[in-house]
Amino acid sequence: MVNINSEVIVERIQKDGVNTIIIAAVIAILSWIFNMYHKSANKYRDQKDQQFREARATFESALKQINKDDTDFNEFYDLLKYTKTTDEYYQLDQLINDKNEVEIKKYITGRIFELND
Repeated sequence: MVNINSEVIVERIQKDGVNTIIIAAVIAILSWIFNMYHKSANKYRDQKDQQFREARATFESALKQINKDDTDFNEFYDLLKYTKTTDEYYQLDQLINDKNEVEIKKYITGRIFELND
């Protein structure tokens, strides 16, 4: 029994030539690579958007917390995961430990302005 697919391929090669098949294969491979890149880029963008929304919600929640009369400083430890550098991390940690409401508020409002930009 002869495989029908191989007959079609052989007939196509004889009729159109090898160059046409090579070009079609290259186009198919490039199309596949582009689609994979596009999916990856969309997934990366969606992850970044989600991280941005989480960071913004955390900073806005912290700003509401610091404006209360009975400030709970334990909530501000969530802000540490959004620091950019090690120095910033330790400075914010020290502000939280010292319960320095004025400096924490300045830090939070500054970061909210950065996120809004």
